[in-house]
Amino acid sequence: MGQQNMHRMFEVIVDGGEHVFKTSRIARDEKDFRSVYGGNGEIVRIKDVTEDFPISENALRNALASKFGEAETEAIVYLLISGYANAIS
Repeated sequence: MGQQNMHRMFEVIVDGGEHVFKTSRIARDEKDFRSVYGGNGEIVRIKDVTEDFPISENALRNALASKFGEAETEAIVYLLISGYANAIS
C-alpha cells in the first residue's frame, strides 16, 4: 500500500467554546483530519504522533482472539496493519 494511503495518529487540541480538550484520532493527513473531524470547535493544534503509538500485530491478534472468530480476527488485523503507518509485524 502506498504511503499516501496510510493512516496516521494525530493529537488535537480543540477549543469548543466552553471547554478545551485534547484527544487523539486517526486520519490520512492533516487535511483529511480537518475534513473528518472539523466542526467540533476551533482546532488549536494538530500534532502527528504516529511514531508514539505503534500497533503490534501480535498484541492486536491476541486481544481480538478471545472476542472474535478466526476469520474476523484475520480481517481486522489485516485491515489495521495494512493501513496504519506505524504497524509492527
